[in-house]
Amino acid sequence: MPQVFAFHGTEMRDNTTTNFLAVVGAETVWQERSKVTLADVNDGLENTILIVENYGAGVPLDGAPRSFVQGHGFHRHSPRGVSSKYLDPAVSPLDANSKRLGKEITPATLRALAHD
Repeated sequence: MPQVFAFHGTEMRDNTTTNFLAVVGAETVWQERSKVTLADVNDGLENTILIVENYGAGVPLDGAPRSFVQGHGFHRHSPRGVSSKYLDPAVSPLDANSKRLGKEITPATLRALAHD
């Protein structure tokens, strides 16, 4: 597995789990069957999440696309949601400026940020 897909310190040779998941779904930028352009994004590039951190779910990186929406919830600091080995988990919106999620983020707000 490429080291870039694991948290610093977990990029060991035998590690096969990724800590970064794409946000995929019907109303997201990465839709399974439709093409979405930047012009289609309604909420602004800085307010639309593309990738989230996940720590603890053990999602394998085996060449198949892995997504956040499939099987994961919009909960902060949970292996079943957006989580990190660091204090606050990070997300990568479309404007390419990674952001850390503070304690005030709610599942509803996180879900809204995942939609275009």
